[in-house]
Amino acid sequence: MVTKSDLDALKLEAKIEREMGVIRYVYISIEKRGKTAEVLHRYDLPREIYEKYHWVIRWRIAYWQCKYPREHISSCFYFYDKKSGLELGYNTLLSKYVSAKAQVTKVKNAIEQYINYEGRNNMFFDENTDEVLAKARAKLKEKEHNLSLLENEIAQLKKQTHENTQKW
Repeated sequence: MVTKSDLDALKLEAKIEREMGVIRYVYISIEKRGKTAEVLHRYDLPREIYEKYHWVIRWRIAYWQCKYPREHISSCFYFYDKKSGLELGYNTLLSKYVSAKAQVTKVKNAIEQYINYEGRNNMFFDENTDEVLAKARAKLKEKEHNLSLLENEIAQLKKQTHENTQKW
């Protein structure tokens, strides 16, 4: 069952993806696997187009299966961000980055909300000595550190990808 907090997290991650300018694409390769592997057809489409016209891919696979009935026809899907070239999906570098950024935003908002509430409702509240606030700020610092590590990983990966494409 999906809870309200899960939906809020998904909305926050989608918002961060929009802010980052993630352009979702899918690379589809239809291959004939026999004694040797041969690429029969390939597509490089925006993900929305694929989701709307996925029947075309199924039709194309059926076409090649009819043309080569004794061969094994397979399709390979690779979901990626067109802008950065990074893979999309679960447990990938880009999804970890988006999730970390969402966590930082969530903690910042919670700290701000806590300060506002305690400042209005607790006349003995002091930002400098509050233990709950100190713990939250320590968590925020840790999450920001993790975010910067992921940013460095992404920058290195982009640099490697750019260098590899320059060689060709």
